[in-house]
Amino acid sequence: MPDHAGVMGIGIGYTSDGVRNELFFDRTTSALLGEESVAVVNDPSGYDVPAGTVIDWADYLASGIVNSL
Repeated sequence: MPDHAGVMGIGIGYTSDGVRNELFFDRTTSALLGEESVAVVNDPSGYDVPAGTVIDWADYLASGIVNSL
């Protein structure tokens, strides 16, 4: 499945408190490509959104090793 940047990967998800949390991984390197949270019930955990609505998401376009924060 694609992340929000359109990169194809493998998606893994879990549901907690009416929200499905999904992680997207690169098929070759297993690097985390992105994540999103989707409402699976109406008004989950105080959000005023219908089921199926993407509540938040993030794409990770670059990563690397650095010497400091």
